[in-house]
Amino acid sequence: MELGGGFAATQTGDAPVGTIVDVQTVAIVERLPAYRRGLAAAFADVGFAVEELSTFDQSASDTDAVVFTIDSEEAWARLTELVTDPRVVVVALLEDATVTGYRRALRLGLAGTVSREAPTEQIVAVVCAALAGTTLLPCPIARQLAERGGVEQPLPISDNEAGWLREMADGATIATLAQAARYSERQMHRLIANLYKRIGAANRQQALVFAARYGILDA
Repeated sequence: MELGGGFAATQTGDAPVGTIVDVQTVAIVERLPAYRRGLAAAFADVGFAVEELSTFDQSASDTDAVVFTIDSEEAWARLTELVTDPRVVVVALLEDATVTGYRRALRLGLAGTVSREAPTEQIVAVVCAALAGTTLLPCPIARQLAERGGVEQPLPISDNEAGWLREMADGATIATLAQAARYSERQMHRLIANLYKRIGAANRQQALVFAARYGILDA
């Protein structure tokens, strides 16, 4: 049975479900060698060519998919750089595998998201689905997202904050924003940091990605 996107499943025992027809490459970015090797073996078992990386570098973006452990704000910031490249399917391994973590990943535009503690076969399935153009979510997470309005809720920001984001997209500095709003630079830094935290952004670039996705920059 053909699944599309280069994947095939069979019920005859000829190949395991999810076996890849065309060889594709995946980079696994993970700091712990034992975990990284185990995950690499799982991907190799279904036909992937695997590159193992302890930290992200440019070679990861030359693969078909990147599986990236998210365990810090620095990792979220690095992830922002990756998702701007449409050629690469990015899947996050979340240490914070709560609905908040999934929501943040979906807002960022990731092709797939899965708990770092999930079984390796589940992680492989999420990556295979992402390469085929589908996002898999655990049922409890999907229910919570639906109950809380999914990811379609507007960003929790004021009109002034939306204006600041638009100005930043046009290249405005904190000093420029502070002067226009009649705040000190210290006050403006504090206000912008609070804004980032509220919308789940790690930095200016990620905040602008969110703003663009929600149409704020088009206003």
